[in-house]
Amino acid sequence: MNKILTISLLIGISFTTHLAATPLHWNLNSSTDDCNNWGVGNSCKFASNTGEEIKVNAYSTDNNNGTGAFAKATLTVWSGGIGVKNPFDTNESGSPNHATDNSGKDDLVVFQHYDPSYLFTGFQIGWKSSDADVTAWIGGNSLGANYDFTGTHFSDLAGLGFTKFTFNNVPVNTTQDLDPDTIGRYLIIAPTEFDPSTNCGRRGRSACDQYDYFKISQISGDEPVTVPEPSTLALFGVALFGFWLSSSFRNPRLKSLRLQ
Repeated sequence: MNKILTISLLIGISFTTHLAATPLHWNLNSSTDDCNNWGVGNSCKFASNTGEEIKVNAYSTDNNNGTGAFAKATLTVWSGGIGVKNPFDTNESGSPNHATDNSGKDDLVVFQHYDPSYLFTGFQIGWKSSDADVTAWIGGNSLGANYDFTGTHFSDLAGLGFTKFTFNNVPVNTTQDLDPDTIGRYLIIAPTEFDPSTNCGRRGRSACDQYDYFKISQISGDEPVTVPEPSTLALFGVALFGFWLSSSFRNPRLKSLRLQ
């Protein structure tokens, strides 16, 4: 019976689930590596308050109406947070064009955690100009680590296992909460796609709230802890009963009591 207990304990280790705990915060004003000098397709790493790292990449589309294919872009880190320099625009050096924006092209930032069971629970922007309508997606566990989103469209994300969240005119330095029950290896943040039917382009950036410029300054998450599932607890119960039964057979006093 001791063998039963040992085997049940080993099986129980593999039948566990994750429960969210230990809030995490990633400050995006400075990365742990010199990613600003790596050009198109660069990636940056950021450490949380507990030392957990996330990897961040940037993409842009070739238009700003939400239909363009993703292409690798340059991720830039500023005092106000993360911006994107896309390869399709030439005017990306000055403010506000070095932010994450939808002026001319749609910029997007992809956050990846190495453990897919970690939970992305919120974000902050540290700077904005004009409006700051934000769309976020969480998911992509089936894609594995270091997935290349080149050629992907926003319309493809639902089929890749992502859940979409929208936020209107996000204020600076205020946490925007994501669904704590949505688990995903990836978090994607982008300005809400531009609606060309409004003819905003004719009125200029300052006259149209569909132009969104912001820098992402913080990501929040939860670190999971491993807890037994109900099936695991049942296995432990069977194993402990077996251990008691085995012990009672070896104990002459208990054996005599069973025979009475």
